[in-house]
Amino acid sequence: MNQTEKYLKLGLIGLSNSTKFGSWFHGHVGAEIITNTFFIIESGVTKNVQNSIIKRIEFILNSKSQFFECDNLNSSEASSIEEIENQLEENIHNLSTAGHGVIYGTLALKAINKLNGWLPKEIKTGIIKLQKDAYENDFPNRYFGYKDYQNEIIDLSNIPQFNTPKEAAKYCVLNQKYFENQKIKGTHYFFHANQLHDITHSQALLMLEKLGYENLLQPGLEQLRKQIKLGQSQPPKGTPYIGKTQINPFHVQFWERKVNDEHHNKLAYSISYLIKNLEGINESEVLSNVSGHWELMN
Repeated sequence: MNQTEKYLKLGLIGLSNSTKFGSWFHGHVGAEIITNTFFIIESGVTKNVQNSIIKRIEFILNSKSQFFECDNLNSSEASSIEEIENQLEENIHNLSTAGHGVIYGTLALKAINKLNGWLPKEIKTGIIKLQKDAYENDFPNRYFGYKDYQNEIIDLSNIPQFNTPKEAAKYCVLNQKYFENQKIKGTHYFFHANQLHDITHSQALLMLEKLGYENLLQPGLEQLRKQIKLGQSQPPKGTPYIGKTQINPFHVQFWERKVNDEHHNKLAYSISYLIKNLEGINESEVLSNVSGHWELMN
């Protein structure tokens, strides 16, 4: 088993085990292993950067070893992905948890594809449970100004109609006006985190297109439009956060930052993927737009 294969299998195991720890949120642990591994494979970075990413992966595997406990790592078992696909379709049609069910499901399918179908049934069951949890267990007032966003009529008239995931992703990386997460009247709102997930959700849809799931794109794009609109809600006071410096995930220094938030490196993969796959965008402009997110996870 080579290193790439090992890391992707452990990432799938991390996704599968995550709900044992109480919440869909813990899927970020396995998701970071998968995204960091794909960053190494796809981004074309130097050997020094690759080694820094490997150190990060090994740190997660050692510090959160309970997420990766499994007897199936050396199994050669492959099973049907149909149930993962079916649950992904449920998540695609119903926005919940800022698109995490879509993101997790897509990363799982991409990793399984890279592993030529490796999927022990026990691991599949855990991934489906994670997708289902991310679909069913959001809080209705996630977005400031909305008491029950999933059951309210959301005016999308000022959000563009997207014909392709590339159009949506380009809009998301170029339209990042976000505020620091903050508590208002006793409720904590994830202002910058919501817009961060516009990027990771749109990138997941682009990956789905490349994996051949064209049937899921239009409903997925419509739910993403809703997410974008909801994420544009602003606190009653404060000004948008502007990054102080440009932070670059293609440099070693990025991976040496002392950050525990798994979103930090998951976002790096999304940005790297979009810079590589979107035409007509400027890398420096994109990095400037999103560097504030990384600063806020410092």
